[in-house]
Amino acid sequence: DLSSNNITEITQHSFANLTLLEELDLSSNNITEITQHSFANLTLLEELVLADNKIERIHHRAFARNTHLKRLSLQKCSLVNVPWEIFEHMKQLTALVLADNKIERIHHRAFARNTHLKRLSLQKCSLVNVPWEIFEHMKQLTALVLADNKIERIHHRAFARNTHLKRLSLQKCSLVNVPWEIFEHMKQLTAL
Repeated sequence: DLSSNNITEITQHSFANLTLLEELDLSSNNITEITQHSFANLTLLEELVLADNKIERIHHRAFARNTHLKRLSLQKCSLVNVPWEIFEHMKQLTALVLADNKIERIHHRAFARNTHLKRLSLQKCSLVNVPWEIFEHMKQLTALVLADNKIERIHHRAFARNTHLKRLSLQKCSLVNVPWEIFEHMKQLTAL
């Protein structure tokens, strides 16, 4: 656990010899950038917590070698733009927290390879538009938090393939209309 320190950068040598590391908590530091080599040697990493940092830039291949990653938290990191390719190699990812950032848009293919994702939090991200295709490949998704965004409309097919969804939070969005078709395939929904 390296949380609550004053770490400002992660170099390719920072964790070079820790090849068996499975969990890493770097939350509440002053990290501003994640490079292509920051976590390259941590190929067995399953959980990475980067919450509450000042990360403004993440290289699109920053997590390319972290193929065992199951849980990733980038909450409250000052992120404005998230390259869609950063999640591409995380095929085992089950929980992703991007809450409390300044992300206005997410590419429709951002989570296309994250088919095992069960929990996704995009709360308080300044999202204006959520492409309907964004959740299409998340067939195991059980909890989705989109609360506190600027979303005015949701496409009627946005959650059509999320048949395991149990919890959906859309509070404090700017929704004008909620098409009835949104809930058509949510037979397991227990909290709205």
